[in-house]
Amino acid sequence: MIFSNFSHILSLFLLMSYAIQGTHARVGTPPGIEEMEAGRRFTFPALTGQLVHGICVTGASSAQAHSSSTDLTYTEVRPFVGGALAWDDRSYVYTGIIYSPCAGGIFLRPTLHKSIVDGTVIDVSTIPNGSSDTKVCAIIGKTDQRDGGWYSSMVEMGFVEFDSDGFKWDLEEQRVFCKVLTKQKRCDELYVLEGFNLQTDTDPIDNPPLGSNVIASYDYAGSYPIESGVYSITSINYDSICWFVKQFGAPKCDVEVEITFCKAFNCESTTMSGKILASGTGPKPYVISGGTDDLFVAEGTIDSELDVTDLALKNVKMNLCFNDRA
Repeated sequence: MIFSNFSHILSLFLLMSYAIQGTHARVGTPPGIEEMEAGRRFTFPALTGQLVHGICVTGASSAQAHSSSTDLTYTEVRPFVGGALAWDDRSYVYTGIIYSPCAGGIFLRPTLHKSIVDGTVIDVSTIPNGSSDTKVCAIIGKTDQRDGGWYSSMVEMGFVEFDSDGFKWDLEEQRVFCKVLTKQKRCDELYVLEGFNLQTDTDPIDNPPLGSNVIASYDYAGSYPIESGVYSITSINYDSICWFVKQFGAPKCDVEVEITFCKAFNCESTTMSGKILASGTGPKPYVISGGTDDLFVAEGTIDSELDVTDLALKNVKMNLCFNDRA
């Protein structure tokens, strides 16, 4: 699966006789900028004037920004949703994010609102999530001329402006320019539901023998709806059956997820519901192979992190891909 170091935690997990899912725990931190592969990093041109800005990244599991100025650093904020603080040294917040290409992505919040040294170079690195194109986007004011010379440079470097009417911080409507860093296989429709946890009452099994199986049912313990980026999940039930087919290896699992969700800003006319069918063996994500009702032709992946203390599934992420749907 997409989270790191599954094999190490799973080995420990099996030895503790807690293995029931092919999910895994995140340990350590994402690679630093010096470890990014070519094509996953972008360097903005040096500033030629004052800059008031923000940066967002979509289609990535992690993103970082660094600058040549010691006073300008960035904080990774995800998901990027309404009410997000725009700068560390101001109390302004963003609203209307759902109207921008940044919705549900990663916001790289600058420490400085405007006092950035002329000539500063800003570098953005990303880890693609494998579900959609990885884009890096610059956020600048619609009428504010303090763009650091980026506007003309970005157009020449292949940035495209996206319609973002309604996206703003307290005093200024925003323009958003994005550039594709890493292309992924295209989906006609892609829904990314992520950032929620599921719990189970299933008890651990001591020393499960090869060939044995475990059945577990997971539910959401909080109140609905679950706000997941630009989507609202109004119900979810996750059932799995896993077989232990290798000693000290991840179990093979079949998963059924019954779910109802919609786009948060227009739930009445965008609701989708049905059952997702998926299977797989860690450490890779489970592969969705179809479903029922509105999800009948669904493809994509399901991933999560396993909490070895209570078997909870943390940071569940579902990439639902639809192609050639009538």
